[in-house]
Amino acid sequence: MKRYEPVRFLDRTLYSNVCLARDQVTGRFVVTKSILKSADPLRIHQFHVEIDVLTQIQDPFVPEIMDALETENEFMMTQTYIEGTSLNKMPVKERYRYRNQIVTESLERLESVHRIGFVYMDLKPEHLIWRDHHLYLIDFNACIPIGSRQAILSSYPELVRRQEKLDFCLDHQALALMLKTLYPHSFGFRLLFRILHRGGLRSARSVRRFLRTVKIGSRIMMVSLCLVLSVFGLSDMVLKPDPLTKYRLLPNSERFMNAYFYTLEQKSGTAEEKAQENLYQWIENNWIDDSVYKDPHTALFLLDQAVQSEDPGFCRYLLKQIPTSIQNEIPQTILLIKSTLPSEPALPYSFYHAYLKQIQAETNQQRLSYLDVFEKSLLENAIVLNAKDMRHLTKLEAETKSDANHACLYLEYCLFLKAKGISISIPETWPKKYASDAKWNELYQLWRQAT
Repeated sequence: MKRYEPVRFLDRTLYSNVCLARDQVTGRFVVTKSILKSADPLRIHQFHVEIDVLTQIQDPFVPEIMDALETENEFMMTQTYIEGTSLNKMPVKERYRYRNQIVTESLERLESVHRIGFVYMDLKPEHLIWRDHHLYLIDFNACIPIGSRQAILSSYPELVRRQEKLDFCLDHQALALMLKTLYPHSFGFRLLFRILHRGGLRSARSVRRFLRTVKIGSRIMMVSLCLVLSVFGLSDMVLKPDPLTKYRLLPNSERFMNAYFYTLEQKSGTAEEKAQENLYQWIENNWIDDSVYKDPHTALFLLDQAVQSEDPGFCRYLLKQIPTSIQNEIPQTILLIKSTLPSEPALPYSFYHAYLKQIQAETNQQRLSYLDVFEKSLLENAIVLNAKDMRHLTKLEAETKSDANHACLYLEYCLFLKAKGISISIPETWPKKYASDAKWNELYQLWRQAT
């Protein structure tokens, strides 16, 4: 395992180690696990069971087994590293927002284990990782074949003691108990807990159908309540509901704008304070429907509100909710926001390509601002443009009326490319135009020496 350089221990016992390591070939993080041959035979058996499960399982949301080998003193394996947030550390607001998806995807992960003939046995929030709006399942060292009579590990040993033979119902009951601690105040979930605990709704599809029914039922109850209230002289409230009520009865991107401005008008203070308070209210109450995030117009509006609020937390939250496909349609705004947020992950190359194409249509002053942000991001993230995009960038630079500061920024990117053996030209007029600028002259001399 010399290929994998240890970074830090994730878990360590007298006989076994779990370590975060870096693959020296690909540069990616991986998880390495090892157990001494002198360890308890049952522990060694479970180590091999984990390898068997990960080898057989067909699910993109579990780790992949990369290597497994035996040395003179120990058994070892390497898995892909699932980086994300475990359910127990997930912000409460976000956990409630995605609660239906978390339930159904938990069952889907368990179904993947059950399909190959195993019970997972060790279900707990620490083993469920939220990443890129999907739920991943990790740590399969407690799995046992369906029908076994003995478990090595279990998150809920009281459930194991009740059953003579262990089957997938045990995982469903463990899921019910786990979700009960995560969502103690949800009426629909309390009903779901009881059904799961009694062995009903055994598939993710049936649970998804149940949750959809609960959601539709709650809306029917709301409409029915409005009709009942109208009988008692409150017909104006029903026949002429306010924009927020209309939106909540039938949420979509078209009604969102009216509802948002309706609540915004009720806020007091500066524009910044009103934007902060209004965004907090909408996010706290989970009023923003998915259709709003999937509409470029309303997604852009929300991002503008987040920028106006001057709160990086809102910007980060909205960037997580807006799909990548929609972000690619508004690259200028996304890159501007990303450039103001520290420690943000690099954007995919396709995003830079789309951004460069859209700069062309801007006026000179706007184009110059966008090019500044664009080239700063290229340098910060060490992005190398492909040949076609480089030609496009060179053409844009030649057509844009720039200043000395921007010319220096562009020249810094040219020097970065030179260091990688890539040639790129600068506008012919620049050396003479910026000859009086000291920083330009210094960078220009370096560029000439490298040419």
